Amino acid sequence: MVVFTCAVAAAAKSDEPSFSRLDRLRILADVWGNVQLFHPAVVMGWVDWEQALVEAIPPVEAAATPQAFVAALDRHLLAKLGDPFTRARIDSAQPEEDDAPPIPMEGRMLTPDVGVITMPDPRTMENPDFLGELGKLAASLQKARILLLDLRWQRPLESYDYGPGPLVAFFLKVPIRESPLVSRSYQGWAPATVTPSYLTPWKVRPGASIVPISSNWTARRRYPGTDFKGLPKIEASVVFLLNNRSASFLNRSLDGLERTGQASVIWQRTGTSGAWSAVELTYPHGIRFQLHTEFALGGNGRLGLQVNDVADDPLAGEELIRRVRTAAKRGHRTVAASGRPFDFQVHIPPRRTAAATLSRGQRLLGLFKMWTVIGRFFPNLEYASADWPSVLDQWIPRVENVQTVFQYYDVLRQLAALLNDSHVRVYHRTLLPGWFVPRFDLRRVEGKVIVTALHEEAPPELRAGDEVVALDGTDVEEVDRYWRKRISASTEGRRQLDIWSTWAVMGKHGTELRITVRRGTKRLDVIAHRARSLGTAQAPEHEGGPVLRLAGGLGYIDLTRIASSHALELALRKLHDAPGLVLDLRGYPRFGLSDELTGRLTDRPTRSPRRERPMIDGLFPLYTGWDSEQHMVKPVPGEQYERPVVVLIDARTLSSAEDTCIYLTDTGRVTFVGSTTAGADGYVVSLMLPGGGTMPFTARRVTFADGRRFEGVGIVPDVEAHPSIAGIMAGRDEVLERGVGVLQKLISANQR
Repeated sequence: MVVFTCAVAAAAKSDEPSFSRLDRLRILADVWGNVQLFHPAVVMGWVDWEQALVEAIPPVEAAATPQAFVAALDRHLLAKLGDPFTRARIDSAQPEEDDAPPIPMEGRMLTPDVGVITMPDPRTMENPDFLGELGKLAASLQKARILLLDLRWQRPLESYDYGPGPLVAFFLKVPIRESPLVSRSYQGWAPATVTPSYLTPWKVRPGASIVPISSNWTARRRYPGTDFKGLPKIEASVVFLLNNRSASFLNRSLDGLERTGQASVIWQRTGTSGAWSAVELTYPHGIRFQLHTEFALGGNGRLGLQVNDVADDPLAGEELIRRVRTAAKRGHRTVAASGRPFDFQVHIPPRRTAAATLSRGQRLLGLFKMWTVIGRFFPNLEYASADWPSVLDQWIPRVENVQTVFQYYDVLRQLAALLNDSHVRVYHRTLLPGWFVPRFDLRRVEGKVIVTALHEEAPPELRAGDEVVALDGTDVEEVDRYWRKRISASTEGRRQLDIWSTWAVMGKHGTELRITVRRGTKRLDVIAHRARSLGTAQAPEHEGGPVLRLAGGLGYIDLTRIASSHALELALRKLHDAPGLVLDLRGYPRFGLSDELTGRLTDRPTRSPRRERPMIDGLFPLYTGWDSEQHMVKPVPGEQYERPVVVLIDARTLSSAEDTCIYLTDTGRVTFVGSTTAGADGYVVSLMLPGGGTMPFTARRVTFADGRRFEGVGIVPDVEAHPSIAGIMAGRDEVLERGVGVLQKLISANQR
């Protein structure tokens, strides 16, 4: 069993004497989240785990003592899993120490036809003469038509060295194979194109073979003094009686035994479990939570121990005899073996639809889900502005106190903004009045909000270079303060771009936006209409086609407007004789051009960025690692462009565009001109939230080829260049101009 102290414990004050409401909700969030990620019931259709949390919050939250809390947690939440191995408990003040010798096995006739061998203490298997004693007891009961092996252990098994093999092998007539074990594991979070958390691989551990005792070499090695030839053959119908302790240890072997029809099993689901496949989480106030993460796959294609009979209360007397006889009379459970590794069906709940209202429980559900998934799978958490394990204390009251769905999602996006990643967003229809912007562009230039470009049918009163001082009567600095709390951004440049190109001006199609501009000493109010669909990124300020000849024969390619590999190949061939090349990456490319472009700009193998995604083994949630991927790009034979290359960049250079820049950095062939890029790379996945909301976030950590940090750093230009207000008023692309000047110097230097 793996035991570790979860993040909730670290977040709580060690000297806190009380057991507050927030304490209870923190622990509830962590317990629920770990089950959500690692228990198969969530994806097997056994339980609607999200609804289970909503229903469990009031009674669990109301439990004022640790003892009452554990009872409420088990009754109102964990019991819905149908898994007696996943339970909570309170540590005793002083751990029990049992130095007493093992309780011996006993054999007797219960009735003229039913004999029983009781084995209340698993330590008896440590006795070197264990099999010999078992054989003597079985021989003394040969008159029994039914032999009951009572394995209701009174203490947990403490050593796996004395495993189930010899015990089960004693009753075998033909070899069996234990059931395989399956658990959930993660290779990062699921992609946004599917329902998240359900596209997770299953880790499968095949079952071992167990052969009859007469030829069982494991038993011979473990009990070398046993007279194996003298062990009796069992002719009676065998019935195993388990409790939770023995079931957690013997479930794979006995499931395999039942499949071959050599025994029946009755499971009395009482007592605690000592499951070896359980993870134990510890919390303040002595609270422990045992999470059963690895399940035997029964021969009928269902997870968990599949038995002939289940009892939820202790069995004794006539009721026990009746059940034993019924199990033997009913016959053994035989199931045809499946040819597939596992045959169960994964249940994918439907996506939650948009809701007009959200209950307090649903609001907490969304927060707990966001806290759980981001805490486990967001690869750039170390760069966040929040101590993520501790955020619940502040944000639980905030989501409880809101009144509307808009207010709720506004709180969540303020929490998301603390992650400082330009791929992170929180979306809900109440937050998004529309995806349309006016027919002009705004940007921060020289510390002011400036109209940088006018598009067709822009308000005639506006001019490029106008300073905007207010939007709908609100000062731009107040607008800035409002949105910077709600926008997650990897760099300040990208945050400013997101505010003024998108969020501050976006709305429904046709709606008005009143902008107040200052031109010299005059102020002017202008009414604009939102009529331009918001694209992935703004195009660079220049006009013309994507492939141009500049003065002096220099080549220019706008990589944001090249639509395919073939178009890129044609563009480079067209400019192959150019003395220098300007590549414009001030925006988002239309296809993944990294390998295609890199292979044509270098004559040596080039390293890709290093991409890593978090890996979590569901069997050991404490153990996490990183799946790292990096490859080499080979030169394209006969297609290399060998002359100087300048790449134009700015905050519009995001994600895929930055990925290309990282490749180009490793070539050592290009000079970057402009301003720092967005600093956010790695593909995006999505988390579904209550009421139809979504939260996209970065799924992979990306670094430079040599492992240096990229997130929040971006590509820093070799030569800085920024637009100026005067240049905008004059209609100049000053970054391009600076890039051309740098390129000309590089050409001259190469010619010396």
